[in-house]
Amino acid sequence: MTGFSLSNSMTWDGKDEQHHNVPSGIYICQLKAGKFVTSRKMLLVR
Repeated sequence: MTGFSLSNSMTWDGKDEQHHNVPSGIYICQLKAGKFVTSRKMLLVR
């Protein structure tokens, strides 16, 4: 299927698993869906 793409978005509130604010810095986001895995860098500036 050429010319076909899906666009999705997600947001991160800048908090860790304990719901504490994390400091400014570079973070890695990893998305896994079945056998598909991708990673992206995110820059958080407070």
